[in-house]
Amino acid sequence: MSATIKLVLFFAVPIIQDVLLALLFVRGMVLRKKRKDNQYDHLVSVSSVLLWVGAVCGGVLSIPVTLFGPDDTPDGVWYMFEVSVLGCIALILVYCNETVTYDDTTFTASNLFGIKHTYDYGQITGISRSGDDTFLWCGRRKIHLDTMSFGYGELLAYADKEYFKRYRKHIPVHKRRRIL
Repeated sequence: MSATIKLVLFFAVPIIQDVLLALLFVRGMVLRKKRKDNQYDHLVSVSSVLLWVGAVCGGVLSIPVTLFGPDDTPDGVWYMFEVSVLGCIALILVYCNETVTYDDTTFTASNLFGIKHTYDYGQITGISRSGDDTFLWCGRRKIHLDTMSFGYGELLAYADKEYFKRYRKHIPVHKRRRIL
């Protein structure tokens, strides 16, 4: 491996990850305070446990990634720490970005990367469950409502009520297909 690639991979990337962890943690804390103070009635978001687990574990695991390189650690250990830090960043991103806000006419779902899609209640095509998780379908798109989310039951009840007003029936339940 060339010296330039080693420098970027084992020096620059860990520092960028550390900065990203710190910035995401600050953003998560600001969002946590806003969500707590404003008492959003029509917001579905995951538990702040993800924020704390991501921040604490990411902070602890990033120490060996930043201070040591793969040559200083046993085979594969540095890479396991690196993947774990990336997982912790993903946990904080889930807390910050995966939300659903809704009102009388529409609801807006935001994914892991903060990309938002707005739907009308008439666009709902079904609901499905997989394990403990619930999925609200709008055409071919599915909105993931995690069991760790606060307010997802209220959203489902409200969406069903609005769907019933339009179509005089409840949201259809999609059965899970079995693959043999």
